[in-house]
Amino acid sequence: MLDILAIGEIVIDFSPLFLSKNGNPVYEAQPGGAPSNLLAAASRLGAKTGLMGVVGKDPLGDFLCTVTKKYGIDDKGLRQTELAPTPVTLVVYDENGDRSFHSLQTDTALNQISVENLDLEMIKSSRILHLAGSLLSLKNGLPVYEKAKCHAKKFGRLTCCDLNWRPHMYGRSYA
Repeated sequence: MLDILAIGEIVIDFSPLFLSKNGNPVYEAQPGGAPSNLLAAASRLGAKTGLMGVVGKDPLGDFLCTVTKKYGIDDKGLRQTELAPTPVTLVVYDENGDRSFHSLQTDTALNQISVENLDLEMIKSSRILHLAGSLLSLKNGLPVYEKAKCHAKKFGRLTCCDLNWRPHMYGRSYA
């Protein structure tokens, strides 16, 4: 049984390391995504964790699949697709050191998540289901969110959600 199962993103964050001799930023590809970060931290503390999501069948997706193994995250629910690339985010720091995140793509592999590829047995055999708030910005996200939540509730599983609000992901104003 998993202690925590998260449904959502694992992404590549390109974070600036330093400026080159020409003054250009030099970036490093780092694993990121709120749900996968939560799982990595919980795994390091001894929890049994699993991730359900989608990455591209590309070098960055392959890298993220090795990262889940490195951190002991069960990747049985992590699929790879050739239909869209692995999500990539550019990380920018302001003068105060605060980060902002800028998605570099409009369509990514995570958009391939669907109700049909939810592993309901994996949800049933988890103590806690963590749903990424970003699911609600995806074309199939609300049905995935609702089905996973209802299935977890049916089996008495604790369910939580991160509200990692990023207005640019929704394509409309909520002001």
